[in-house]
Amino acid sequence: MAMNIGVSQNRGWSIGVSQATAHLYQDYTRESVSPLPSGEDNLATLFSDQDYLDVATVNSVYVDQMSANRYAVFLWKDNVSVMPFVVTFIGKSTRATTLSTAYLQIYNIDGSTWETIDSDDVTSAGTDFTLTAGILTNLSNYIDASGWISCRTYQQAI
Repeated sequence: MAMNIGVSQNRGWSIGVSQATAHLYQDYTRESVSPLPSGEDNLATLFSDQDYLDVATVNSVYVDQMSANRYAVFLWKDNVSVMPFVVTFIGKSTRATTLSTAYLQIYNIDGSTWETIDSDDVTSAGTDFTLTAGILTNLSNYIDASGWISCRTYQQAI
């Protein structure tokens, strides 16, 4: 079954910044994959300028990622160097999260692993859901050599 997960807001920010803008991001990408990538490399499709504008504010405009029998994945990198780091994802899917859980993960550089920080398994198809994650301690475990933190959200189309 085909599944499409859309994002209307997907942004990281630090305390004191009221709204992130699209140019704070590097390599905002998406892809339909199987299996899930183990590393933090970019996905196949870069966001267009319009895609960046569409996710910069909370509204009813979504950037879609279609998937059939694979994972629909959004990956973005945020340049943040102060604590705490908080990221919020607002999405909508044609596949209910009660049937296929949606996950938000942050990449741990020290452990070379994706850590699941939040998930949703209670939302009906076509309904907005919010995933939020925060790093309150050990921020250095998540920042790469260039000062970027990698985040991703995904849902499996099954």
